[in-house]
Amino acid sequence: DWFVKFAHHEAGVLFKVVCEQLGKACCRWPEVARPTIDANALLLEAAQLASFGAEAARNNGAPGFVETYSALCSLYDVPVSPNFIRRAVLAHSTDSHALRLDWHGDTLALGHVQAMVGSVLHDDWFSDLSFAMGSADKAIKTIDSVAETVGPALSRVTGITRISFAHARLQANGAEIVISALRSNRQIMLDFVDFSFNQLGDRLVNELVEALGASQPQLRSLHLAAVGLTGRGMADILDRLVGCMELGKSLETLSVAHNTLGKRVGVCFCFVCVFSFGAFPSFFF
Repeated sequence: DWFVKFAHHEAGVLFKVVCEQLGKACCRWPEVARPTIDANALLLEAAQLASFGAEAARNNGAPGFVETYSALCSLYDVPVSPNFIRRAVLAHSTDSHALRLDWHGDTLALGHVQAMVGSVLHDDWFSDLSFAMGSADKAIKTIDSVAETVGPALSRVTGITRISFAHARLQANGAEIVISALRSNRQIMLDFVDFSFNQLGDRLVNELVEALGASQPQLRSLHLAAVGLTGRGMADILDRLVGCMELGKSLETLSVAHNTLGKRVGVCFCFVCVFSFGAFPSFFF
């Protein structure tokens, strides 16, 4: 077995070159004799390489996580973020599985986001993720581009149980990408989802609830504060919860605070919960 650790600032490029040369040298070897690449799945994808065989290790501890992140940064031609590395290492050292990805304190390009997302979403250690995209004056021009990075990765992960996009400044296109990813991924078992403080509107909120009802019927906590929801949209949500009895019964907390719902919504909600689900989840409005 060979263990190769690249500490060079262009580690990702070196990794790509070495793997390409190994592939050329070993392409005529018998299948059983070919080497395997034990590497982060997104690193292989970003380098446009296929694993030679074995399943990649998905939890290599803090050192392996940092090396993967550094390699991805070099592939995307951006410097590493010391703040992000510090938070990730601290999480490992304190046995915490939660990590918040925000870049309020850094001026980051899209390549930074791609490296962060790739490192976190393809590592089994982190199961509680929060995405906060930063304020409008930062260098990332459109949040949709960030969502285009998060979405495909989110559709393939398996270890996440809690995910938050609160204050992520999601636009309509970006929100649709994330919702589509949640709808298609039936391998994760989420118990907490938070889309608060994104201007989604009735249509996208209902698409989100429909997607979660189809793929995450075990969800226990859904937070939709300040998402531009109206009384009509809330009525549609209640209809969807009645249509998806599993989600309606498992949901313990539904937060719709800071939305314009009207005075009769709370009464209607109580009626639906008691007579349809036989339960009374926490309701914040």
